Amino acid sequence: KAAEEKAAAEKAAAEKAAAEKKAAEEKAAAEKVAAEKKAAAEKVAAEKKAAAERRAADPVYRAIKYFSTSLAIIFTLIIAASYTNSSKYYLEPANEGLQIWKGMFSPLGEEKVVTLTGLEAAEPCNDLYTKEEVYELAYHYFINQVEICLKDDIIFSNLENVTYLINQLMMFALTDELREPVISRITDLNMRKFLYSATDSFSKGTMAGYEEALNYLEEAALLKLNDSQSKIVAMSIEMVKKLIDDIKAAQVVQ
Repeated sequence: KAAEEKAAAEKAAAEKAAAEKKAAEEKAAAEKVAAEKKAAAEKVAAEKKAAAERRAADPVYRAIKYFSTSLAIIFTLIIAASYTNSSKYYLEPANEGLQIWKGMFSPLGEEKVVTLTGLEAAEPCNDLYTKEEVYELAYHYFINQVEICLKDDIIFSNLENVTYLINQLMMFALTDELREPVISRITDLNMRKFLYSATDSFSKGTMAGYEEALNYLEEAALLKLNDSQSKIVAMSIEMVKKLIDDIKAAQVVQ
């Protein structure tokens, strides 16, 4: 038994020694790899540094570097000048009316924004205006033009012009407060379109025409109308529905 225990102990000691030797070898291998990587990295860094020093000493490289830097500065200045120029606005009196111009996105040059036909400058024009100043002028001009058209009894003979004026008006409305009246006038115009179409259909004097007129009126009722407009549309719907019901009732009796 003592011999067996001795043999087991010797075996365990041998296995431990082998494990320790293996661990030492693995550690040495890892340290060697790490040292090689470090040496390689240091070599690459030294080569890059030497190359940079050689380029810095090269007059051609220095010239290219300075040119690139100067070019970057020039581009920055051009972009800054372009932004500045594009924020400039001008008023230019012309035969057909007052023109609004703005700087283009380039250091120089202008482009026409719009002509306010028939409008004259109330006073000599300034050299420069802000976007808010000229847009406010254009907004009031176009809202007056829209009001004139909406009061015209023959508005639908020039519907394309009215639509253009309203689109222009919306373009110059910079705030929600200014856009609300535009939306109101768009609603008014759409309601008039439906009422006009309903009247045209109704005038046919047929059941199909009455039903078509009712469809137009019901579409008008879906608009965001004010109280007065809602009453007009509701009364018209009620009248047409009653007429249709009366005709249908008379047909049943016959």
